[in-house]
Amino acid sequence: TGRRGVPAHVVEFKRGSRHQHLLKDLIRLAYVCESVGERTRLETNYLVFTTSQTREQLCKMLHEQERERPKQSVDKGVRYTLARYQQIDHWMNPSFEMTSKPLAVAVFEVRFKA
Repeated sequence: TGRRGVPAHVVEFKRGSRHQHLLKDLIRLAYVCESVGERTRLETNYLVFTTSQTREQLCKMLHEQERERPKQSVDKGVRYTLARYQQIDHWMNPSFEMTSKPLAVAVFEVRFKA
């Protein structure tokens, strides 16, 4: 936040984001940007989550979700980019044992531009 107490961004963290809802999550965060008045600081939001998908798989999945989603006029202003994708070398599974299963942290930057 700034000196005036106005939020600068919304950052949403998810553990193992449900991939079938990824596009809906991005659109929802974009609508938060759209709902604030012009010239406010809340123009960019972020979705951060862990995933076993590769960067290419995430992009392909989002493209398919966009094709399947009924077109809505307000969705035209939704803008998102995969701003960061970082592979994690080792991680613990739920039994707290080391595993070689691939895992990454993905960060999407979300905006709404009318």
